[in-house]
Amino acid sequence: TAELFDLIYRGKYQQAAFIFQLMCLAGLAIPFSMNINVLNGLSQARTLLRVILMSAAIFFLSGLALVSMLGVHGMAITIVISYVALGLFSTRAVKKYVPFSIRGAFGRWRDAVEFIRRQWRKKKGRQ
Repeated sequence: TAELFDLIYRGKYQQAAFIFQLMCLAGLAIPFSMNINVLNGLSQARTLLRVILMSAAIFFLSGLALVSMLGVHGMAITIVISYVALGLFSTRAVKKYVPFSIRGAFGRWRDAVEFIRRQWRKKKGRQ
């Protein structure tokens, strides 16, 4: 990644590659943080507000601690932490209203892999 950023930015923004890698970690939590939309759809405004306020507090506190110690890297880590917190809090809140298991949700990766395989075979068959 660092080589790619060096090639694109010609030596500028030396910290960009590491920050990009941290942001990719935050991306792993985004599907779980989308549960705030489920709470909204279930008309659970108070629960939604509580989840957002708890995540915002974690963002603020970790930002205060990490930015002073690590600078821009601390802010990137703070974003990762806040997305993970939002994902955890919102998923836990949705679980109170919609019965599902985390294990079962993760078990759906096989369905996604099979879908991709079928699409790949269709595409290859056309060529």
